[in-house]
Amino acid sequence: MPFNPGIEAWDSTLRDHTHKGPNQAGNKSLLSFRSDIGVPGYTGYIPSQHGIVLPVKGFTHTGRPVDTFFKETLTTASVEPEKVKISEYAQEFKKVPLDTKPLNKTGGGYWFSQRKLMDGKPFLASTVYQSEILSSAATVDQQLGRTKGLVTTISGYEVARQRAQSADTTHSTTKASLGATERPATAVTNAGEVVGYQTTYHKMVLQQPTTGGAAAAGYRAPRGTPSAPIVEQRYQTMPRAMPPGLFGQIPTYRMDYGTDGSDPMERTAPGEKFQSRMATCRDLAEGTVRNTNHLPGYTGHTPASKFHELARAHADAADERMDAKIDMSLYALDQFSRSRVPHYTGFKPKAPRNITLIQPSQGPTTATTYGAAAHQATKSGVPGLDNTHYNNSAEGTMQFFHNAGEYISDNGLSNAQLYYKTVRPGDGRFKMAIPSKATEYGSRFKATNSLV
Repeated sequence: MPFNPGIEAWDSTLRDHTHKGPNQAGNKSLLSFRSDIGVPGYTGYIPSQHGIVLPVKGFTHTGRPVDTFFKETLTTASVEPEKVKISEYAQEFKKVPLDTKPLNKTGGGYWFSQRKLMDGKPFLASTVYQSEILSSAATVDQQLGRTKGLVTTISGYEVARQRAQSADTTHSTTKASLGATERPATAVTNAGEVVGYQTTYHKMVLQQPTTGGAAAAGYRAPRGTPSAPIVEQRYQTMPRAMPPGLFGQIPTYRMDYGTDGSDPMERTAPGEKFQSRMATCRDLAEGTVRNTNHLPGYTGHTPASKFHELARAHADAADERMDAKIDMSLYALDQFSRSRVPHYTGFKPKAPRNITLIQPSQGPTTATTYGAAAHQATKSGVPGLDNTHYNNSAEGTMQFFHNAGEYISDNGLSNAQLYYKTVRPGDGRFKMAIPSKATEYGSRFKATNSLV
């Protein structure tokens, strides 16, 4: 195919005879040029029915041979590792210079030859035979000495101390145990068994008049006070019971069902005009559908309520709902139907039909590389549609007895996911309903419909 002689003056690459090195297009490369719709700056895929093949190199000189080291480096960097042919010896047994490097402190790692052991601690443990049999007396005295003056919960030490202080092991030991100030409620029988037990909580809380209440030994009820109700008396006797009036309001169960033995008719409305459809547990559902009209089967958001400020703002319908599809289609959706390439921000002439075949009167320019390629493309015209690999509808697809394959476009799937992620069905509408433009949150709600 002849070239324009004026192309070389504009530093064109159509007749470039310089080889660019390994892993390049080659010496006889072909360029697929789009001949029907020219999009400036677009370098993507061109279908065969819309493009022609143009040779861009026609010289056979290979240039200076590439050094072996650089060839291996470029091949390893550009080709996938699993496709590079490496022998089994190089993968398993070949040694590199780092494998034979002598070990030193600067080579990294923890070297056992350089470590320093810490000084060991002296062995102070003894056997059970030595501590329990040979030195039993000293061990008992040491343990009892550590418990002197302490209020412990182990009654055996207290009983042993009291038994050692008294020669009588029957009545005097029992009397001393019951009268001891350190361990009250701990007694010893004639056989030496411990009767009863005591906890720190029982001694410091329940038996103190200031904290134990009526159950304490030194508690005195105030004079002249009326008798407390049953709930108050129960709380004084059982401190772990719930204090009356803890939350300062009537419980929900009493408000809905009343107290034990109460008359249900006393809680009814005195007349028909005082009756409403409000729930008795409306205090637990402020600003929700529990306090307003109910639609059969509807579980969405109903904003009309006097308790919720945001719900009241939704019901006023002050803002108009935006059409998100129109807003996002200007930059995200596929606009190939209007000859627009997504995310392309280059120059596009404002012409009714920007097609290469319909050129101005002077024809396409040959001063640039793109113009020269367009000039070559217009000489032969647009090639016909190649239907070699198309299916023949008269012969059938030979897939009548098994499921045909299905192909999902990645671009179409991603665009659909992006669209429904931004414009998803909002709250407050049925699924089959069309999004309303009346309000920002859906269809219009009237605050007068609420019975709250």
